[in-house]
Order: sequence, then structure tokens, then C-alpha cells
Amino acid sequence: MPGLSGLETARRLREIRADLPVILSSGYSVDLVQDSDLGSFPFLQKPYDLARLVRLAAEVVGGERRRLVTG
Repeated sequence: MPGLSGLETARRLREIRADLPVILSSGYSVDLVQDSDLGSFPFLQKPYDLARLVRLAAEVVGGERRRLVTG
């Protein structure tokens, strides 16, 4: 979204739809992105390969399904 960081966009999306799976990704140094501001959002450091993206996406979507079923 114009004028918003990825993290701000993710937070706003969660306000609108709490069950929306979100993965944050950045090419910035790990030191800059390992911040408590990331909260519950999973993070994928760039560069990444397709296998890692697929695994994390499956974990995030699977976790959302489990939370909806058990929560």
C-alpha cells in the first residue's frame, strides 16, 4: 500500500481480517529486521529459495487452519 511499510500493511490487514495468513520478507540485514515489532508475523529472509518459501507457506496456512479448528 502506498505510504505504508510492509509491516504496517500486515498489521492493518490483521485488523481487518485476523485469520489472514501473512509472511513478511526482506533483504535487509537480519539485525535490522529481528525486532519485536514483527510480533507474530513469520519472517523470511531474502534471498530465499522456492523450497523454503513453500515450507513456510505450508506452515503458516496449516497453522491458521489448526487455530481456526481448535480456537
